[in-house]
This record gives sequence, structure tokens and C-alpha cells, in this order.
Amino acid sequence: HMDHRPIGVFDSGLGGLTAVRELMQLLPREDYAPSSINVLGDWVYFSNFRDGFSLWRVRTDGSEAEKLVDGYCYTFLVAESGIYFDCRDENNVMRTFHAELDGSAQTLLYESCAPTTYYEGKLYLYDFRSGTLYAYNTEANEREILFEGKYDAAFFSADDTGIYFWDDMCDYCHLDPETKEITVLHQEIGRASC
Repeated sequence: HMDHRPIGVFDSGLGGLTAVRELMQLLPREDYAPSSINVLGDWVYFSNFRDGFSLWRVRTDGSEAEKLVDGYCYTFLVAESGIYFDCRDENNVMRTFHAELDGSAQTLLYESCAPTTYYEGKLYLYDFRSGTLYAYNTEANEREILFEGKYDAAFFSADDTGIYFWDDMCDYCHLDPETKEITVLHQEIGRASC
């Protein structure tokens, strides 16, 4: 008896794509291979490895699979206010877009940024080229700089206390968005502060 449920693989950047390629060879042919999964209500949103990381959604019961955005959309976040996603241009430059939950009304928000996390009406965008983290207020359509010059920040998450992230993949940090003060919560021995 074959289990027909999709399998999702999270790519940490440390060989995840290789694992997905191997899984695709081992498993029966599917129409889509989910990567980077977000769930909201009765829908599962995912970037489709088999379709060049285009953005898709499927009902939680596996029905009604549909492509929402064509293009390389590996990084995305889903919230009640819509889908925020990075869709690369022909030069592989990150561009953050917003779309309705059904993929309609796609609007370019910012060039050179990727969405990192979303919390209570704020979308956090990171520009990997300048090392800048922005807070974008989705209701007021305003953006403010939270920090600049951190070229190796990654894996962002937000809650009531602020934004958590890894700096240079070694230091676990907390950013207070009000004061913009960064506190190192865990530091690799022998390294300088974030």
C-alpha cells in the first residue's frame, strides 16, 4: 500500500537541495516536490522544487493543487494579509513581492531584499548585499532600518520581545526593534561580539 501524501524537505543551506534531488530519484514521480512549506487555514503553500521553485498551494487534504506564481520563489511567508515572497529577476537579484492568498494582485514591494519573518503586521526584510535588516509595516506601507552592515545574518524569527537571528552562523542574537540594540544571547567561544 503506497502512501500518496507529499513529503516536504526544509533546506537549511547545508545540502538540502542535494537531499531533495536524491529523494526525487528514490520516490515515484510526483507533479510537485514541496520545499519551504507554510500552512494557513486549509491551505499548504510551498515552493515547488520540480517547477523551478515556483510558488504553489494545495489543500491540507491534498486536493486542489495550483500554481500561484511562476519563477524562482524559494523564500516566502504567508500571513492573513497575503503572501510575501522573493522572486528573483533574470540577474538572480532578490525582489520582495506581495500577492493575495490566491496568488493574484502581485505587487513589487522592494528590490534587493528577501522576506525573513513576519510578526503582527510587520514584515522583516533582509538585503544580503548591504547587510541591512528592515521592518516593513504592512498596514502603513512604511519601512525602517533596524541594522546595517551585518553581511552574514540569517535565520530570523520574531515575537513580542523582538527579532532573533544568527550572526555569521556562530552568534545567536536578539534585536530590540525599539532601541535597535543587539544582544548576543549565545556566542561561539573566541569570537567577537555581534
